[in-house]
Amino acid sequence: MSKEKIFTANWIAGDNNIDVKLPIIIFKENDIDIAYCPALDLSGYGSDESSALESFNISLREFLNYILNKKTLFE
Repeated sequence: MSKEKIFTANWIAGDNNIDVKLPIIIFKENDIDIAYCPALDLSGYGSDESSALESFNISLREFLNYILNKKTLFE
């Protein structure tokens, strides 16, 4: 069974301040909780929902670092 949530976060790097509000789907697969964001095709996982959301936050932060460094945020 899956459930939908809205993931919110604020990310600051140098002069960049990004407020994030994304729909994510939380589901279990092989006893692992997965947090998946279809809009960005990003996911995180963990032994429970909290760990999965923390892992998703790390994935999102890495994604934002990448697109800001490549200057492709609006593409």
